[in-house]
Amino acid sequence: MRSYLTGRSQFVEIDHVDAKSPNQKSFSSSCKEIKYGVPQGSVLGPLLFLMFINDLPKAVHEAKVVLFADDTNILIIDKNLKSLNDKTIVSMHQLENWFAVNHLIINIEKTKALFFQGRGPRQIDKPELYLNNKKITYTANLKFLGIYITENLSWSSHIHHLVQKLNKTIYLIKSLRDLVSLPILRSVYFAKFESLLRYGIIFWGCGQKDIQTVFKIQKKCLRLIKRVNNRISCREFFGEFKILTLTSLYIFETLCFLRKNRIYNISYSDVHGYNTVHKQNLYIQPCNTSRCKRSVINMGIRLYNNLPSQIRSIQEFKVFKRQLKDYLLCKAFYYLQEYFYKN
Repeated sequence: MRSYLTGRSQFVEIDHVDAKSPNQKSFSSSCKEIKYGVPQGSVLGPLLFLMFINDLPKAVHEAKVVLFADDTNILIIDKNLKSLNDKTIVSMHQLENWFAVNHLIINIEKTKALFFQGRGPRQIDKPELYLNNKKITYTANLKFLGIYITENLSWSSHIHHLVQKLNKTIYLIKSLRDLVSLPILRSVYFAKFESLLRYGIIFWGCGQKDIQTVFKIQKKCLRLIKRVNNRISCREFFGEFKILTLTSLYIFETLCFLRKNRIYNISYSDVHGYNTVHKQNLYIQPCNTSRCKRSVINMGIRLYNNLPSQIRSIQEFKVFKRQLKDYLLCKAFYYLQEYFYKN
């Protein structure tokens, strides 16, 4: 390990093309020894970094540490504001100690704090956060692994950024429409458009107000591919091109997530002994807030309980996934209420 990390050097090379001459020239800096970190661009480098920071969660006792590659997030939870403030202070000290022991320096400019709270107009004194005597600033929203999260847990910001990306893809498809065949255009849709819709849809796809904007763009994209005007209904086109509607895509991804991970498998027959018609349905935990009702687990159970019994009874995941997709392609649901009503 020592021989892998030591004795390495690196330099910077810049290619330059002179406007007066077509010849390209390269300029290189002098070599400098790498004294810290792992070699950039190496296969083993990311693994060594993960091994290096793997004990960080054990060093912070009052918070949950979420690690993903080089992205580190600290989650501190408490119902009482004073207790939350105390936990925050302790966690910051524990972080400082860990960074000091491991000879690491945190980039305060790239470190942001998000204070989750309800959607009401309440003004709450947020705990002040310091690391190495430098203050960490709060932000109203941030990008977390490609998903925009706000302090009031609204998905409006994420959908706003998603719409911008989708509109750029619409322009791409419109430009390619006269240059490529229909099968290729359909492949472009799946690669560039639907891939954006799929990402994180199990979290933001349960809303009805904001996602209608996204759904309108999806229908616009389909009409572009089909070459029809905006007055033509495109419900039948979803089945023709074997494309899931936005609502069907949300149902598909959520049910596949629930079924694949088996994170919740309690039926009503496990809760009580009554011989009811719904005894084989998954048990829904009682909740009073709309946020809880729209959570991935709660919505996933409701969607699962409304599936046709012949699909729910399928044991093999690949077969379940295929049958579910065929069912959703056939129905082409526009709204969640439509799914619950038809089943």
